[in-house]
Amino acid sequence: MITIYNFACFIRIFKKACRYVDNSIELFVNKLIKTYNSKFQTEYELYLDKSTISRIMNNKINLPKKILNLLLEDDFEKKINRVFSLYVNEKTKPKLLVDSINELKNEISKAENLNENQKKAISNLEDNIEILSTAFILALKVDNIIKQNKYSQIIYQNGANSVDLVFGDIFKFGFDNRKKEKNIIVIPVNTSFETHITTKAEKEKFPLVSEQTIHGMWLSRIYKCGYKEESIKNEIKSYFERYNINPIDNDNNYPIGTIAEIYHKNMIFYLLAISRFDEKNKAKSYKEDIITSLNNLLEHYDNFGQGYHLYLPLIGTGRSRVYLSSIDSLNLISSEMMKNKEQIQGNITIVALPKFQSTLIKILSKEK
Repeated sequence: MITIYNFACFIRIFKKACRYVDNSIELFVNKLIKTYNSKFQTEYELYLDKSTISRIMNNKINLPKKILNLLLEDDFEKKINRVFSLYVNEKTKPKLLVDSINELKNEISKAENLNENQKKAISNLEDNIEILSTAFILALKVDNIIKQNKYSQIIYQNGANSVDLVFGDIFKFGFDNRKKEKNIIVIPVNTSFETHITTKAEKEKFPLVSEQTIHGMWLSRIYKCGYKEESIKNEIKSYFERYNINPIDNDNNYPIGTIAEIYHKNMIFYLLAISRFDEKNKAKSYKEDIITSLNNLLEHYDNFGQGYHLYLPLIGTGRSRVYLSSIDSLNLISSEMMKNKEQIQGNITIVALPKFQSTLIKILSKEK
């Protein structure tokens, strides 16, 4: 049984210290929010309805942005200290509070979704109010969703903005997306934005886009949705003309890091140029190209992403011939994102193939 610490866990444990044990979870959570709201006037009324709280407590959703954005307020730590000081004095029993705090510290110490620094931040504290405040802030920062049958690792979280890692098929977040809100899927491509898949049957001496690459698989899937090769080519061309993006040579190559957007239903595909084709149509890229591409991607997402969830595969591990291992690619992506945190205005999920799961989990576990 994996021990997970999150907002739902914090509320269940802290509620045990409440004087009025018959209070519902909904009432308990909203009393806590009301205490904050009455002492520190926010720009909007904070309130969570019964359905939202039920989904939060069942680990189906994260907290709404209006709650998570409190983390971005000036002196939030001091404010939440004040809130718990008032709340503890008025609405908890001393003996029950001690029991709840001990249980909180125990759950945090065992939680597998927290790193050692996060655990030490709690274990080194002795003052009850500080422990509650720190535990509450931590509960806001970590992912409240428990993903079934899928390992998830939080890389970065700040309020409603986050970067995490999951394992699976990136196209499930695109072509299989059934949510009303759009998803953005990043597809690594070459600088000439080729739209022709070279099959084995064609027996080309110098094939273009392989069926085995993410680029090739995406083309195959989009064509099955009714698009023709010429229509995708025209959409890419129209996008570049609309934004005055011009090729850099007579072979219609564009700069590394160039992005073309293709829309289909509730999906936005970012075609991200990370490699060049040589005279034998072999894709070639360098580590510096991957860094340039990632920086351009984050800038583009910041400017045009509208807060939609972005899904990104590991880059440089395949036929772009950068020869990055899965952990090298993950570290490179994570590093560039941490250098550009201010451009992460939404949720970014790095999607690695299941074959990399055991390797990455072992390494990530050692880093905790």
